[in-house]
Amino acid sequence: MKAEYEQHKRGRSIIGFSFSFKQKSKPKTINHERDPSTVDMFCNLSDSQINTYSSVLSKVHSISDLAGNKDYQAFAIWIANILRDPSSVREETAKRIFKALRTETDFKG
Repeated sequence: MKAEYEQHKRGRSIIGFSFSFKQKSKPKTINHERDPSTVDMFCNLSDSQINTYSSVLSKVHSISDLAGNKDYQAFAIWIANILRDPSSVREETAKRIFKALRTETDFKG
């Protein structure tokens, strides 16, 4: 509710008030349906989850070609950075990482 008032004076003395009330406009609703063709930019992963899942994903065969010459630990750090900020790499790469997160681990996000 929004309330407004107006003073009524006679000379310097206040002799009354008028009040008016209005209903505030309702906030617009946002459609929360997920577009399956976009990268999940907000998975709400904690740092602990990112460390755990990046370690698991570093050993997944379906994305092992992304490792290049990195060892498992370096590849896990690289994956962790993508899980924190998917826009830091090409969209196709981020999609592959998030697809592997959903299909190759127990992640339910």
